[in-house]
Amino acid sequence: MLFLVPPVPGGTHPSGPSPARRHGRDGRGDVSSICGSGSYDFDGWEPPDDDDDPFNPPGFMSVQSWQTTSSGMAVAVYQPASTDCPGDDDPPPCDEKVFGDEELQAIMESLDEQGLLQELMDDSNATSDQGERREQGGWIVQNDDGTIGIVRFHEVTGADIEYFYTRIRGVSTGQMPENTIGMIHTHPFTDGERILDPSVIEEYLTPDDIEKRGGMDNILDNNGIPADTRPSTGDKIVADILSDLHHIMIDRVSVNIYEAEGWDSEAEEFESENHDHFDNCGFFLPQPINTN
Repeated sequence: MLFLVPPVPGGTHPSGPSPARRHGRDGRGDVSSICGSGSYDFDGWEPPDDDDDPFNPPGFMSVQSWQTTSSGMAVAVYQPASTDCPGDDDPPPCDEKVFGDEELQAIMESLDEQGLLQELMDDSNATSDQGERREQGGWIVQNDDGTIGIVRFHEVTGADIEYFYTRIRGVSTGQMPENTIGMIHTHPFTDGERILDPSVIEEYLTPDDIEKRGGMDNILDNNGIPADTRPSTGDKIVADILSDLHHIMIDRVSVNIYEAEGWDSEAEEFESENHDHFDNCGFFLPQPINTN
């Protein structure tokens, strides 16, 4: 999450410096059924013999859920054992994945070739214990010779930046380099990862929320809370303010491109917003996932 502060006079930057398949709601990977809605072809499957498991037709995992029809009949809904669903187009290979925007594609490829995406994730301690992780970020700049780079937020002269588990404080538009074309920052978690570090939970939840959940001990006894790595409201407010820039967020396994405009503080909503979610195939290295 990014927080903008009022411009600081004199703050200047140092001198000389493929579409993946969309997932679920708002780009998250929590689709209700891997193969989508509708019936599945059991390919000639017949009722099992007594010795067979009646709840596991070939090629399917166990019963995902039971539904009751209007006539009262119970219908089993099976979870496919594979995401290779009949009729689905295979996702393109890594080297064919594009972002649908030539400028953005060139930015991502340049940052990747220079190792700057991986550097951001490494500096975020994305594979370390949760209490050691910190968001990182910077201004994406295009130099006079056309090359692309990143001026990290803390590298700007006069900047007073604080990096936390789930937010970055102190970023100011007055520190933005003149050749800025975008902003990028990290969310060093995986969507749905169970947050079990009390300090991180205290940053995710307000004291009232913790109390409503029965206190910290109760939260930890119930396997913590799930991380939400989508662009936050704060991120999108920054995108609304700096609408002429590209806005990119990378978490441990994905690239997120987002924009928003027309923030209504009373209604706490935007007039319009968009969030495109891509896996990180072809860019920085995948990070281990812990969603247990």
